[in-house]
Amino acid sequence: MDQRTPRSGSPSLSRVAVGLIVTLFVVVGGFGATASAGGWAVSTLDATPSPVPGQAIDVGFTIRQHGVTPIDLNEGVGIEITAADGTVQQFPAVLQGATGHYVASVVFPVVGDYTWSVQQGWFAPQELGTLTVGPAPGAGGDYRFPAIVRYGLPALAVVLVALALADVIVNRRRRRTVAA
Repeated sequence: MDQRTPRSGSPSLSRVAVGLIVTLFVVVGGFGATASAGGWAVSTLDATPSPVPGQAIDVGFTIRQHGVTPIDLNEGVGIEITAADGTVQQFPAVLQGATGHYVASVVFPVVGDYTWSVQQGWFAPQELGTLTVGPAPGAGGDYRFPAIVRYGLPALAVVLVALALADVIVNRRRRRTVAA
């Protein structure tokens, strides 16, 4: 039997090393958790835009940390759009007006559905959902009445005029036959 007497005084070197490593992990892990704690924001649009394909439109929005306090961010703020085919475009925003208010000049290139989001600097992006971009006014397809009305009514008018003319011709022949 090995009879060793426990040391009194200082702990062993391996215990000190393990203690330092554990302390290092706690400190580093603690800084990581602190940096991300409370790191969320909410963006609100000034108005929902009505974009025209190929034309720039200003999209204004305000970023509020924790949904309350407007915040100015140095970089990474803008609007990101994703087309149905997966093409992604980013449009940087600039501070304009009150604290936390930004404006981005956005171009939706073609007619279609887009998903879009506000890029909020170091905060997570805020999804804005889907936006449908229709044809430009007067660019064809922007009709007030459906096709059946646009084409059907003129066709019906032509048929009615033809029937009226046929009736007139037939009645004239009958009158001549009766008179003779």
